[in-house]
Amino acid sequence: MVSAGTYILGAAALAAVLLSLGFSAFRLRQRLLPAWDGAPARLVEAVVGIALLIWLSEILGTFNLFYAWTLVAASLLLTGVTTLFLSGSAASPAGGVGGRTPPPGGCGGQGPDPGIAPSLCPEQRAGQGGRPPTTGPAGLDVASLITIAAVALVFAHWGLTTKDALDRGIFNFDSLWYHMPFAVEMVQSHSVTGLHYTDTVFTNWFYPQNSELLHATGILLTERDTLSLFLNFGFLGLAFLAAWCIGRPYGRGHLSVVAVAIVLEAHTLVVREPGAAKNDILTAALLLAAVAILVNAWGIRRELRPGWPLAAAGLAVGLAAGTKFTVMAMAGALTVAVIVLTPAGRRWAAAAWW
Repeated sequence: MVSAGTYILGAAALAAVLLSLGFSAFRLRQRLLPAWDGAPARLVEAVVGIALLIWLSEILGTFNLFYAWTLVAASLLLTGVTTLFLSGSAASPAGGVGGRTPPPGGCGGQGPDPGIAPSLCPEQRAGQGGRPPTTGPAGLDVASLITIAAVALVFAHWGLTTKDALDRGIFNFDSLWYHMPFAVEMVQSHSVTGLHYTDTVFTNWFYPQNSELLHATGILLTERDTLSLFLNFGFLGLAFLAAWCIGRPYGRGHLSVVAVAIVLEAHTLVVREPGAAKNDILTAALLLAAVAILVNAWGIRRELRPGWPLAAAGLAVGLAAGTKFTVMAMAGALTVAVIVLTPAGRRWAAAAWW
């Protein structure tokens, strides 16, 4: 049991950190990728927000300063810095500064920058196949209804496992073996530099620990592991947002969301990820985010260019690699794709941004 004062203080600290980092992520995206809007912009902001939380926690933990009050203070300070220094001219999507007006294109001459793949116009979507889409209740087309149903089904099934964890606590083996012990050790030691030995055979203390650090911040701010039961729901939402952004430029967002829903409905994930500290869903969401950013950066030019979109995609892959070792093969494949899809003569620059 916690007192009302402790609960209110923890909730206030949590809100301060999340709102501060969310605002900072928004201002950074607004400054560096001003022509991005809608779902792709929100996706970039989510990736940047996760990165900011991890970076602040790592910096504080390196100097044994990983306390709730220092994390709140650092988050608020970051908000002040972004407000003060990011209020000038915006950078172009290619990485330069200039605040250029996005050229016309897309629907009705009001489309995004050519470096961003636009969504199909409503009349284009309706014209696929030569007939308007079939609509259902509330004016939603059939594709939207199927997509909503698929997402709702996945969330419902994940909710069943979470309900079980709420009744008896986290019961997943890996979560009890090392994920949560690592997180608690960071909170108790106020440091991220120590090694917490949880086994006499497996060297899992050398695993990358981005996800454990996120769980540690929740414990640090609320003095409970309750948030850890729901953290993977947030990553599940991030995965679906990334899936939508992958198909969105081609009017196939519904299809890409349903495809990802089929994977996330796999029994192995449904019984292990919800209500636990497993990090497979975070890794998958970050990889999907990287692919989605690259797809949108590919744009109507059908080429990648050095600049902030590549940096954002590389950031997502880097965060994924700092979460789970098995990402390295996919990270290598995406690196090759970035270099190949960049025009000759600009590939070294693209690799540097990536």
